[in-house]
Amino acid sequence: MVFQNNLLMGAAGQSDAAYTIDQSCRFNDDDSAYLYRTFSGGDQTEWTFSTWVKRGNLGSRQAFFGQVYAGAGYQGYIEFTSADKIALNNEGGGTALNWETTALYRDVGAWYHIVWSFDTNADPVTNLYINGVEVTAFNKISTPPSSGGSYGINSDRVHRLAKSHYDPVPSPFDGYLSHPCFINANALEPSSFGETNSTTGQWVPIDVSGLTFGTNGFLLAFQDSSALGDDTSGNGNDFTSSGLAANDQVTDTPTANFCTWNAIDAGSGTLSDGNLVLASTTDRSGTFGMTSDKWAWKITTAASGAFGVVQGGLVGTESTYSAGSGEVLEFEFDVGAGTLEVSVDGAGYSSVATGLTSGPYFPLAKAACTADFGQSGFTRDDTSFNYLSTANLGDPTIADPTAYFQPTIYTGDGASSLAVNQGGNSTFEPDFVWIKNRDATDAHILTDSVRGVTEVINSNTTDTQTTDADTLTAFDSDGFTVGADVKVNTSGEDYVAWQWIEDATPGFDVVKWTGNTTNRTISHSLSAVPAFITVKNLGGADNWAVYHKANTTAPETDYLLFNTTAATADSNAYWNDTAPTSSVFSIGISGAVNDGSQQIIGYLWAEIEGFSRFGSYTGNGNVNGTFTWCGFSPSWLMTKRTNDTSDWKMWDNQRGSYNVAIPSLAANTNEIDSTSAAQYIDFLSNGFKIRGSDVETNGDGSTYIFAAFAETPFKTANAR
Repeated sequence: MVFQNNLLMGAAGQSDAAYTIDQSCRFNDDDSAYLYRTFSGGDQTEWTFSTWVKRGNLGSRQAFFGQVYAGAGYQGYIEFTSADKIALNNEGGGTALNWETTALYRDVGAWYHIVWSFDTNADPVTNLYINGVEVTAFNKISTPPSSGGSYGINSDRVHRLAKSHYDPVPSPFDGYLSHPCFINANALEPSSFGETNSTTGQWVPIDVSGLTFGTNGFLLAFQDSSALGDDTSGNGNDFTSSGLAANDQVTDTPTANFCTWNAIDAGSGTLSDGNLVLASTTDRSGTFGMTSDKWAWKITTAASGAFGVVQGGLVGTESTYSAGSGEVLEFEFDVGAGTLEVSVDGAGYSSVATGLTSGPYFPLAKAACTADFGQSGFTRDDTSFNYLSTANLGDPTIADPTAYFQPTIYTGDGASSLAVNQGGNSTFEPDFVWIKNRDATDAHILTDSVRGVTEVINSNTTDTQTTDADTLTAFDSDGFTVGADVKVNTSGEDYVAWQWIEDATPGFDVVKWTGNTTNRTISHSLSAVPAFITVKNLGGADNWAVYHKANTTAPETDYLLFNTTAATADSNAYWNDTAPTSSVFSIGISGAVNDGSQQIIGYLWAEIEGFSRFGSYTGNGNVNGTFTWCGFSPSWLMTKRTNDTSDWKMWDNQRGSYNVAIPSLAANTNEIDSTSAAQYIDFLSNGFKIRGSDVETNGDGSTYIFAAFAETPFKTANAR
């Protein structure tokens, strides 16, 4: 039996109907704004709450639905804890539910869908679903018996959205809520509120207006900015607003995700009002990377400073306009033309910078201001410039990355033949499979369709190619088959396999050549410039050679060794000091890449927007580490320190299905899964963030390269 972790479990219909949500409501914890209503009383043993959530500030206790404490323990709530977990509480009459997730939810770049269902006559009594997937890892402080009883939620008491159940500790919510709804007397699954898009594999909203809401049921669509608490379920169960204003209705929604200032980048400025207001003189960049097309946004300054764009990330090259306090700036950025212009207080546009053609670029603020990236609806002077919304991003080249790359986990059975099936939204016959035993210090097993099945090399050794009939024995239409070798199939031991398909569309090519110890070029079929190349001499005990486009400013003059911890070194014997092109790459006379008469194998990747990214970042030595934008939610990540020794660390979204406990492996060692907190990383909707302080991944001032592949492009990504 093959064990797999399918991130899309619990998904329902495949209609792909273009259902859109037009509004959300913004809540600012500084204002303690919220909505409230007194329920009439109903079935307290069975109900469902659903909402879409986009987070603002992190690291504080924030309630987003609950029943107000009424003495004698009658209360109920769902909230983010100060550790960014989700807590569920529902109690009364001496029985209590009090659970807290193991997972952390601190992605501010996109939307979560959250469903909480409760039924005391079921087992378990409650279920929590995030983006259509059931959460199973909890700290269960207390659980009520499955025998009915009285509880807080759905009682005849005040219920609130975006504020705590307990007034002495208001715990106001900070961020955006969209389509919060309550179903009375029915415990529903996520398929009542969303579905998996069959093209992208991502969880999307559906029309819920046809549901039976019940006595206290409600649906808040936030359609009327003058009455944000209006119930659109048909029940007339309107909520009363406290502290909300008409401008808290915004168009940032699960189907049109807008840019905000990034609360998890390296900046330290205080953010508020849905991460649109910056009250600081320190830097903040946006959550939205601009790589093509034309974009417009508005900045109202509250202090003198520089505003504009930054290339690559917060510590990248800046192109800014110096503004005074109280000015209204409207930026127009034409990425194709490479021009950034600004209008000040409604005057004509003037140039800020030209030649800005090598992105991604992010909105940048270096002083206090309020931003409108389009979610508040400023009027553009030229409507050919788009608001910064995912709805305005072009369709990605690869809508479903699982059609070309997948991590897969499985448990060995020790039999002579074990079929390992892919578990993504799509399946394919792989051309390159990389397997590692997670429970034993076995070597990495790398097999490709060019060399053929049972032909094995190891990323962590200099060993020559060997033939092993009990390793990978077949490339299947939806995965692969392995034999009984312990490195791929020990009974009861856990394995991970990373699978790629060879094709120009995902930018991957497997190339084999015979060495001749003469400087030369090797042809490839990418039709694009390779960004990442790994090479192994099959017949010689040589190190693996690595080229990476972000390895120093002249990567063709330098090399790294895949099977060692060595830092970057300079030699023309590897890449002949010649940059690769869209048709060839160059090799020198090193035996690692060009040993006379030996067969050499090379794996080449080109960067495909929304699917793969090969870049660099600088560590800060802090558990609040560097955020790196990828333009997608990663499914696999590898990093390597280049200025000093370190392992080639690897993470994926199958061994670690939630943040922050994602185990790591090292390509250059035979180590088992490591869960060291010092090497924690968050996978996010638009990239990744370092959450550990180990020099392997985050040495202060150290430089790192990375390779990343997508779970889904940012255009369609849910928060993670």
